[in-house]
Amino acid sequence: MSEVTYSSRVIARRSRSNLSLPAVRFNSPTNRIQTCAKKLGKKIKLARIELDLTQTQLAEKIDGKQKSISGYETGGSLPSIKTLVKIAKVLKKPAGHFLGD
Repeated sequence: MSEVTYSSRVIARRSRSNLSLPAVRFNSPTNRIQTCAKKLGKKIKLARIELDLTQTQLAEKIDGKQKSISGYETGGSLPSIKTLVKIAKVLKKPAGHFLGD
C-alpha cells in the first residue's frame, strides 16, 4: 500500500486485487474543533476534580446546568467565552489555561 499526502489530508491507496474501499483520513476543521473541545474538556474536568467539586456544584456556581458541564467535559460542546471565564474563576485558573496545549 502506498500513501500520498495532499496538504492536510492523507489518502491511502490499495492494490487493485484488494476490493475494499480506500482508507481515507481527513484533517478537516471539524475534526480539529472536536480535538480542541476534548482537550478543553479534560482540562476543565481535571481542574474541577482538583478542587473536589462535582459537575452539579460547578454548574451552580456559574449559574449553569450540570448537563452543560458534562457536555464541556466530554467535548460534546464548547462553552462560550463568557461561560469559560466564569468556569476559570470558579476553578481558580486563568482562562488561557484551558485554551493552551
